[in-house]
Amino acid sequence: MSVQVDANDTEKSNRVAPEHQHGPVSVLKVRIISAVVPVFSLSASSARDSIVAQYLVDRLANDQGYLNLTDVASCSGDANSSVLATANDIQSQASDLQTYYSYAQCVPAIFICLFIGSYSDYLGRRFLLLLPLFTVLVKMIITTCIIRFHLDLRFMYLAYGFDGLSGSWYALLMAMFALTADICTKESDRSFWIFFTSFSSAIVNAVLNIVGGYLISNYGFTEASILLSCMLAVSFFIPLFFLPETHLHRPKTKEYNPLVHMRRIFGFYFFDGSPRRKATFCLGILIFIIAVSYLIYQASLDALYQMHQPFCWDANQIGYYSSARGAGAFVAGAVILKILQKCMADKYIAMLGLLCQGGSLIFQAFVWESWQFYLVPAIGAPGTSVTAIVRALLSLQTGPDKQGALFSSIAVVEAVVGLASAAAWYQIYSSTVGFMPGFVYVTMAACCFLSFVLFIIYNRIQVTPTIFQHVVLSNPLESE
Repeated sequence: MSVQVDANDTEKSNRVAPEHQHGPVSVLKVRIISAVVPVFSLSASSARDSIVAQYLVDRLANDQGYLNLTDVASCSGDANSSVLATANDIQSQASDLQTYYSYAQCVPAIFICLFIGSYSDYLGRRFLLLLPLFTVLVKMIITTCIIRFHLDLRFMYLAYGFDGLSGSWYALLMAMFALTADICTKESDRSFWIFFTSFSSAIVNAVLNIVGGYLISNYGFTEASILLSCMLAVSFFIPLFFLPETHLHRPKTKEYNPLVHMRRIFGFYFFDGSPRRKATFCLGILIFIIAVSYLIYQASLDALYQMHQPFCWDANQIGYYSSARGAGAFVAGAVILKILQKCMADKYIAMLGLLCQGGSLIFQAFVWESWQFYLVPAIGAPGTSVTAIVRALLSLQTGPDKQGALFSSIAVVEAVVGLASAAAWYQIYSSTVGFMPGFVYVTMAACCFLSFVLFIIYNRIQVTPTIFQHVVLSNPLESE
């Protein structure tokens, strides 16, 4: 076992509660168990977005007297037909509903994320992980009941709102990244394992999209929803019983004053350190805001886009493409990341990825044949690690006793971005679907190129991160 000490915190041993001065946890055990969460929870949540998008269009079509989705998504090619006008209207209604559901989720999530991550620096990571896992499970169960019993769509607000009370998947990601920061100290390791959270969920999500498309086409939306509910139940109960606490060196004195925690999470950007250090954090979070803004609702927008003319895809086709975009792009992205880390810094890998993502979105905006969609993930594969690298760069600027506060601040801005993105992207799509459905991807590409420019400025002003180290096991096979 190698013991490494934080050089910038000589008084840490005096501030650590005696009950937390115990041996380190098994890194391998934490990684295996924490991998279950993105594999089952994040992948199921992502697949849920695509299923809900398809269900809303199908439900609205049925409510307006159409027997099935094909009647609305007619590919007759007659741009002036009443059927096409109805299809455009239903697409707009579905887009608007998803916007309102997102509001119900994001508004409470913003307030919860203001505190919950910083509290985990005092109370530990387990509760930070288990709380959103529970609410996202309940959200999926309510959604399944709505689909199965054909309940009023207004019950969707209950599902989304309840999930928002825990911070939703913003808090879930916060917990996953804080766990990773607890057990990874090197820059390349931290960025890779943060990326692994997205990578592993993308692989399973690829399978889910194929299976979900098959279930929807052959059985219906209920069976697909039940499958996702079961996966979310697994992702909750395994960490509940087997995940050890990773944040061992917590302060002896617990701080519950919410104002103190708000000061901690905003201190990185406004109060702590030199002006250059604060500028580094501010610019880093701005890059993250712009880079993540076009990713949050892309899966559901893709489904709406592909169901419309001239493609008129069914659930199976959407499932196959989502699998290719998820698994294919992330597998290629993981290989590219590990190769490029041998010859360049992570920040330059992220800049290259932003250019590739922008190019893939421009291409997607102007595809005219269905097979061309499969070129989109190939072009954008290097960009799959961008947000993971930005998270890692900010995390490396932060001490081990403030990782929860940092990821809490990131979750807050991510929730705010989620709220703004729902208003922006769905409304852009709703307004332009009648004359250019792909226009929304052009605006997304503009965000990629703007982030690239900001990265150039970031490289000029950033401060050299202080190396903060933790006590970890040199032999990960050793028991806790």
